[in-house]
Amino acid sequence: MRLIASEAISNSNALVPGAVELFSIASNNPELVHLAKLNALAPISSALLYADMGIPVFPVHSVQVGLCSCSDESCKAVGKHPRTRQGLKDATTDIAQIERWWGENPDANIGMRMGNGWCAVDVDMGAGKVGAQSLAELQSQYPDGWDTLTARTGGGGLHFFFRTEPGTVVTSG
Repeated sequence: MRLIASEAISNSNALVPGAVELFSIASNNPELVHLAKLNALAPISSALLYADMGIPVFPVHSVQVGLCSCSDESCKAVGKHPRTRQGLKDATTDIAQIERWWGENPDANIGMRMGNGWCAVDVDMGAGKVGAQSLAELQSQYPDGWDTLTARTGGGGLHFFFRTEPGTVVTSG
């Protein structure tokens, strides 16, 4: 079973910016089959889905007409920095809090706190980036395990999410 971003399948122009579109392929799980029928998820729906999977989330600024929603014209992290005061430390799976955050900022991107049984591989793709080549090398070297939750990023890259064994320490780099 693999969950992947719908842009990879449909290239639809009707997708919600910043949303994670999930589809289920070859799954016998009725809940995942239901996800397969969804066309696009609004950011709040994606955030709630991640929280339901046990991944703590927090709202992140979004990109509006090429500028960051933080209103700082010189912002160096456009659409990639927290809307909350403590950022990553505010991440939660609490449904009521997530509904409040995205109720106030429905276009917020989704920040996720990895750890607690989850890690992610971020693959930057596009002109001048070597992500596609690096991904191909990784998949060649480690062919198993790529059938996992995958999301397309706002910059056109991919995030691959993996479950980790209890006690696993994962570092970035």
